[in-house]
Amino acid sequence: DLHSFPTRRSSDLPQIMPIRKLADLLPELANFQSFLGAVRSGITPDKIVSGHLPPAWVVGPEGGFTPGEEAELISGGVTPLRIARYVLRVESAVNGGITILNGAFDNIGEKLPDSGEEWE
Repeated sequence: DLHSFPTRRSSDLPQIMPIRKLADLLPELANFQSFLGAVRSGITPDKIVSGHLPPAWVVGPEGGFTPGEEAELISGGVTPLRIARYVLRVESAVNGGITILNGAFDNIGEKLPDSGEEWE
């Protein structure tokens, strides 16, 4: 017998946005509960509280954000998230952050509490 299993909708998959200048990115992040990988400071994954906005994971260049870039992102409402004790390679940071946020926001694609809206 063959069994069919439902597959995830493409809208449930993470979207990778193109590289852009920090000044151009900050206004867009207002539509998300945004996190950046931070080594110098930040909350640990167990402290993430999912809100009513979909998550965004902001990954910097190879070698990490400069202290000034990190400060600009944080002052723009992005939450620093410490996922390692050291700066990760870009591909490791992307995968690690998405995995952590996926676990913290386990209701992706479901109705959000109190909002009645679905993330798209």
